[in-house]
Amino acid sequence: LAYVEWFSTFSALPDPQSGLYKVRRVVRDGERQVSIVPISLICRSAHLLPKWGGAVPAEWTSLDVLDACPSFLLNVFKDMYTYFNVG
Repeated sequence: LAYVEWFSTFSALPDPQSGLYKVRRVVRDGERQVSIVPISLICRSAHLLPKWGGAVPAEWTSLDVLDACPSFLLNVFKDMYTYFNVG
């Protein structure tokens, strides 16, 4: 089994600076939407980059940035399957 946090659908247009699409956590009634799913249902992982405006908040660390950041960019250039198939 795997713990999965759900995110929004991709933004309609890519971020103008990066060309990547933005997602946000799905939150209802102040609670993150999560599921426990069989690993066999997972096709791929996703590499998310924190999205912030201006300077990176000094209080963010590598340990808590995934909890602290409200939105993320999907890194479409990193696909773990590519690394296994090249070579």
